[in-house]
Amino acid sequence: WIAQYVGFGPAFADGFIMSGCRFRNTYADGVNLCKGTSNAIVEHCNFRNNGDDGMAIWSANGMECINNTFRYNTVENVWRAAGAGLYGGKDNKFYDIIIKDNLEVGVTINNFFQGVGFNDKGLHDFHDIDLIGCGTFNDTENSRVGAINITGGSTAGTKVQNIRFYNINITDSKCDAIRIAKNSGNGIFNIKFENMTIIGTGKEYPDNNINNS
Repeated sequence: WIAQYVGFGPAFADGFIMSGCRFRNTYADGVNLCKGTSNAIVEHCNFRNNGDDGMAIWSANGMECINNTFRYNTVENVWRAAGAGLYGGKDNKFYDIIIKDNLEVGVTINNFFQGVGFNDKGLHDFHDIDLIGCGTFNDTENSRVGAINITGGSTAGTKVQNIRFYNINITDSKCDAIRIAKNSGNGIFNIKFENMTIIGTGKEYPDNNINNS
């Protein structure tokens, strides 16, 4: 977790760079850029068997995360949450990434956690990403989730907004390739999909317990 938790030193990370790392068998996230981390780059890393998001950006504790980048990374076999998670902020980027064989989501975007929501300005970019074998009819919270899962709530602001996806390949999704849902709040706005390729969806059915019973 890249954030200030000890009460002294810099208030947040600015210009942080991480390159060439491996993350294995964690009980939580691989890397979480949190609490105002800005202008950070995480590149050429491999994440496997993480127990929460492999790569995450979370604008927690009222501190907005701006202009962070995850690039040239591979995420495999995440057994809870997502390969890539975005929770508020402005102008963050995920590109040139492979996410494969996750138990749950490939890419998740929502405003379910306390913090700064999605800025009215700027644009989050997701591009040149391969999602293979992600999503499920029944995750660890008994929810249906897609390989790309976008959900609107009302904890960190009331909108999920300003996100662009392009040059995305979604292959053999176990449930939906793309799932968009509003749980509460005002909803989901300004989401763009360009040059999306989807091959094979619902691969779990009927073997997964779709009725959650």
